[in-house]
Amino acid sequence: MTDFGEMMDAETISLMLIGVAAIFGLQGSMAMAMRHHLFRNLSGKSPCDRLLGSPQAYIGPVPVAFFAAFYHLLLLGLLFNRLLGGEMILNWLSPLILISLPVTAYYAWLLFFKLRIRCMGCVRIQVINVMIALISIGLN
Repeated sequence: MTDFGEMMDAETISLMLIGVAAIFGLQGSMAMAMRHHLFRNLSGKSPCDRLLGSPQAYIGPVPVAFFAAFYHLLLLGLLFNRLLGGEMILNWLSPLILISLPVTAYYAWLLFFKLRIRCMGCVRIQVINVMIALISIGLN
């Protein structure tokens, strides 16, 4: 009888870690999107409210948090496809993660140096994106 740990190879563990991180990223980005949509006009005093009221919180008319939620949903979709027996589409997963790194770096720079806002929700999403990228390095 094989041990559960022996059945799991490094790729499976990496994909599971990416999935867990993507769930946390999705929750964080959805929380920011909901806060943006529901509470943006309340106080304006918290760092998140100040950020969400800035023009940099949008790409065109769409809040950046919606793009982050879509990114994490897409990651989860690719991982669920693999879980359900489909092929792992690394030629989709790797470029998707690589594209997220400069976007994450740009928004970190924007947040900390241009706007000088310390929004913990945004920092959490940025840290998760970097973690996903670091984990995915082991897949290639």
